[in-house]
Amino acid sequence: MILEEQIGGDISDIVMIDGSKGYAIINDASFNTSIVSFDLDTQTKLDTILTSEGFFFADLAITSKKEVYVSWRQSENPGIRIIDGLTDQKITE
Repeated sequence: MILEEQIGGDISDIVMIDGSKGYAIINDASFNTSIVSFDLDTQTKLDTILTSEGFFFADLAITSKKEVYVSWRQSENPGIRIIDGLTDQKITE
């Protein structure tokens, strides 16, 4: 288990790559959202992958290729952003 204090904010969605590595949508006190990777074994946040100024990240999904799909609700450039779940690298911008 990982606590919201350990990951940096209120957790609104989680997907797991394997038994220990996962991704979460985090909401801060100003209702900005970010996507972070974390490790359940060490109970630590690994990296902040994406950030937004507003409540733009709404949902996460994982594919069989370990790609993380992030729904992006920004009105100027909405769509799906893809992250490589093994490397934390953004596949799309």
